Amino acid sequence: MGQSLIASIPDIPGLLDKGELPNGEMAIVEDVPSAWCHIVYSILLRYSQDDNHQKKPFTLTLSGGPTAQKCYEALAASTLLPDPPPSPPVSLPSSSSTFSSSLSLSTSSPSPSAAPPSSVSPPSPPSPSPSASSVSPDPSSPPKNISWKNVNILVGDERCVPINHPDSNSGMIKTVLVDRLNDLGAFYPMDCQRGPSEYSNIISRYIPLDLVHLGMGADGHSASLFPGSAVLNEESSLVGYSRDPQQLNAHDRMTLLLPAINSSKQVIFTVSGSEKLEAMTKAMQGIDIPALRVRATNVLWIVDEEANPR
Repeated sequence: MGQSLIASIPDIPGLLDKGELPNGEMAIVEDVPSAWCHIVYSILLRYSQDDNHQKKPFTLTLSGGPTAQKCYEALAASTLLPDPPPSPPVSLPSSSSTFSSSLSLSTSSPSPSAAPPSSVSPPSPPSPSPSASSVSPDPSSPPKNISWKNVNILVGDERCVPINHPDSNSGMIKTVLVDRLNDLGAFYPMDCQRGPSEYSNIISRYIPLDLVHLGMGADGHSASLFPGSAVLNEESSLVGYSRDPQQLNAHDRMTLLLPAINSSKQVIFTVSGSEKLEAMTKAMQGIDIPALRVRATNVLWIVDEEANPR
């Protein structure tokens, strides 16, 4: 197993207990979004301080649903940007494998001379950090803020709805996080009409993915990989269409498939609420549910007390 991007589970704030699931470690916490934000902020900050990060953008693959939204709101709040800046224009590489400019969602990849973010604070600081514009940078010191210009945000799955539909994962990620970041490297929304092959071309540039955030449904699905779905058995494709054979989850979908997810260096599941307890109990018992098909290099489950299977 490769080295985890997470420094230490005992450092997770609000940690109540820890354990093991068949595909990874489990941390029981008081507040799932706060714990996720603390971990992801710490990972991105370490990456910003690593001189080698200039060679390859960090890929942050995000999810959907109420718990994910709270996670991204917490991460956005850590940037200390009270009002979202204007959305930057779409600029994705190569005309044959990019989204149309009419989507107006992705930030352009900045030049090496792009300025650092104006103000970023750790998730749980004792007091707000001063704005970067109010202090003189020390070029000999490592950055104390996340360098978002070296981060590319991807989407793990999407409902086949317009980007402005309330059920759109890409739309939620854009609204609660991307629009709050004024120096993001790139945002790649998922679009069912563009199809899996185009998004596969994007994903293939970044394999192995760095960090993939997943949730889990009450039926044990993760991303849009549903129980009984044929795409669970896909062994080579990175992205595909999906639908719930049980028709418990609305909308046709497009989703990262297991070969893409399992390529990642780190997967973090966030699971919250008593409605997830039955699925978490199945996971603890090793019963085959889609979420247990995730076998990335390192897997961490962040779970609250209501969903705690122990």
